[in-house]
Amino acid sequence: MSLTIWMRRAGLLAVGLLASTAPVLLADQTADDQAGSPARTLAAAAAWSDVLEATRAPQLPPPADTESAIVVLNGPAIAAAPPAGRQEAAARIALQQATVEPALLGLGVTVNFRYRVLVNGFGIRVPAGRLELVAALPEVKAIFPVTYLAPAEASTPDPKAQPLPGAAAAAAVAPAGAHPAMIALIDAGVQPQHPWLGGGIGPDRLIVGGADFVNGNPGPQASADGRFAEAHGTELAGLVLRSPALTGLPAARVPRMVAYRVVAREFVDGRVRPLARSDRVVAAFERAVDPNGDGDLADRADVILLGVARGFDGGGPDPVRSAADAADGAGSLVVAPAGNEGPTFGATGTIAGPAASEHVLTVGAAGPGRSPRTADLDLEVGPASARLRGLPLIGPDPPEGRLPVVVLAGADGLARGDDPRDYADAQGRSRVAGAIAVVGRGGGTLADKSRAAGALGAAAVAVWDQDGAGLFPGVRAGADYPVPVIGLGARQGKALVEHPGFLATVTANATAGRRGAVPSFSSRGPTAAGRLKPDLVAPGVDVETAYPGPAGEPLVARMSGTSAAAAQVAAMALRVRADRPNLSPAEVRSLMVQGAAPLAAASAEDQGAGVARMPGAYPVALEPAVVSGVRLVTTATRLSARLHDLTGSGGRYRVGVSSRGAVLVPPGPPVTVPPGGTVEVSVTVPAGTEAVDGTLHVLADDGRTVGFAPVHFAPRVPATRSSLGRPQIRVSGDVAEARVAVGLVGANGATGARLTVAPLHAVGLWLVPAGGGAPIRMAGDKQAGDWPAGIYRFMLTRRRVDGQELPAGRYRLRVSGIAADGSTLSRESAAFLLP
Repeated sequence: MSLTIWMRRAGLLAVGLLASTAPVLLADQTADDQAGSPARTLAAAAAWSDVLEATRAPQLPPPADTESAIVVLNGPAIAAAPPAGRQEAAARIALQQATVEPALLGLGVTVNFRYRVLVNGFGIRVPAGRLELVAALPEVKAIFPVTYLAPAEASTPDPKAQPLPGAAAAAAVAPAGAHPAMIALIDAGVQPQHPWLGGGIGPDRLIVGGADFVNGNPGPQASADGRFAEAHGTELAGLVLRSPALTGLPAARVPRMVAYRVVAREFVDGRVRPLARSDRVVAAFERAVDPNGDGDLADRADVILLGVARGFDGGGPDPVRSAADAADGAGSLVVAPAGNEGPTFGATGTIAGPAASEHVLTVGAAGPGRSPRTADLDLEVGPASARLRGLPLIGPDPPEGRLPVVVLAGADGLARGDDPRDYADAQGRSRVAGAIAVVGRGGGTLADKSRAAGALGAAAVAVWDQDGAGLFPGVRAGADYPVPVIGLGARQGKALVEHPGFLATVTANATAGRRGAVPSFSSRGPTAAGRLKPDLVAPGVDVETAYPGPAGEPLVARMSGTSAAAAQVAAMALRVRADRPNLSPAEVRSLMVQGAAPLAAASAEDQGAGVARMPGAYPVALEPAVVSGVRLVTTATRLSARLHDLTGSGGRYRVGVSSRGAVLVPPGPPVTVPPGGTVEVSVTVPAGTEAVDGTLHVLADDGRTVGFAPVHFAPRVPATRSSLGRPQIRVSGDVAEARVAVGLVGANGATGARLTVAPLHAVGLWLVPAGGGAPIRMAGDKQAGDWPAGIYRFMLTRRRVDGQELPAGRYRLRVSGIAADGSTLSRESAAFLLP
């Protein structure tokens, strides 16, 4: 086996001559090293999320002979210029890119996308190991490795969706030539023949156009063989276009949609999953604000619904987020799902990417008024018996009667149960017919395990979360789960495995009625920057919507996830923009937040302002719509916001802050907002160590609250920050292996004591001659990738990516990066011999 093949199998990435992808910054955590790292504990905290294919999307494509990146050039994009100067800006950027492109082509670069409107740069593919040469070009400002985003759906596509009930009525369409409000959907492909989507694409249809950024086709239709994998786009389009928020509009004012396909089936981690590459998402954002590519943004979409979410990344630089912010500045309201990462431990939540931006309306999921489903497992072996209570239950109710328990253990340990062959013997006969099959957590989704077990006749499947916290989703799944799935924690599963021969009776517990709550899969805040997210929540469990059928057959199915919630909020925001086209994106965000209804049983980090509703006629809007930050311990914290007059007549207002039913900051002196104008207001929050969850009230002269914004100030924890371990070097032959630990420092100073995701950004790597001399940069110049918490391996040789060979001798390896709190960390290894 060659060294390069071994490195790829081990998950290693090399620097220099052996590079299989971009040096260092694209390194993956190795599976064996995660066992003792904070990353493993963090993964266990969110382990329930494997109910969804691609929920925890890999951050980077796997190592290959080529790599993809987004290259950002010096100078602003077109949208940053005032409207009168955009034609001049377009000409300047075109000339700059025409100057840079020959140099890129000379390095073997293939240009996939040219960005000019929201980002000034390119989406490129380059031979592995040459990104450092691209970074050396003087016009290049930064390089972002292409990452993955995933459809934010918490239930896999249902191939047994039901026919559309009743006769399919023709959808209302806008007459050709009309100019109603427009929404852009950035997601998987769609099936426009579905009646809920208008029956086709054209100027007189609900979907008037779009593009395929996967294959370069002119239309947004899903691939012919990807109906199930790409159902997400049709589902979200159905939720928007069939929304009750859009009813009652005359045909000339019915909003229309443009759809952009960015999701494709990617082979990652040994299986195919629907994922969206970040370079395609940025290209779709550009098209959404400038559909005809002429640099005039007057034809931009009023609302952009991003159906995909990025896994938590610690809040580092993100070109997709930059594109979303620029789209907001250009006049398009961006609505994004919070993601399906669920809760985590520590002070930082799980919302990242564009959803973490204050310029994006971020939507979490609200669940129905029932408690999670659980079951009791009564075990009998001989005269002994035991009861395991309150086990998570997913899928159909379990069968009645006593059932045998079959532990699928083999020479390689407990089977994962993702494949029907796991449940069969050497002759292909079922080992689990009529029994409860015990399998391990991880690998495929919980739905995969249920389908595989059901195919071999199992009555149920018990999933042992051997190394995790025993957290499982609280979603009642549909046809994806032919047999029930029972979740087992570490000790519960151990009892079954160590005492084979059990007979078991499974009893489903009644679900207690309660007020609406935020389901377990919905991502929470605050963000890495301390910002409260999501902004609000909407129904996201078992939501009925369109589903793509064969040959356009109209089907309906139920979906769960924050993307379903975001689609419903996007439809509400679209109606607001249709009714009040003079409002800015910031004003619409504020109205949506002010109109939300808080959930009594959920915290601000879970729900933001509450459940979305169509907003009322508030006289003022606030920017930001949600006021959040870090509360100082020893000095007061100043809270600022801007008031926008929406009445056209102005007014006098005072502002104050309440918290937990009491006045935290009394109303200050009145301020006058001019007609249609803006004024900045501020209040001072006293110092303290407790978090502040409250409301900023805008009061009229008579004392009535006429506007408000949720307030969240988290206490600062000065001792918690990223850590960077000293690089460890091991030399073997003519290659040096380096290991670098990116961990966490808790309040007591012990690594890992506080479980907070804390990656390093803008990581650089240098070889420093041990005898003195200038450091030699090996990787990291202008690369803005992140290293999440974990342990990384890579290889060093004397040959650099530019082909130059370093002299043999003694060196130290220096690694530096920017911590989550903005500080710079730098560590050097002991001296070692590079042969």
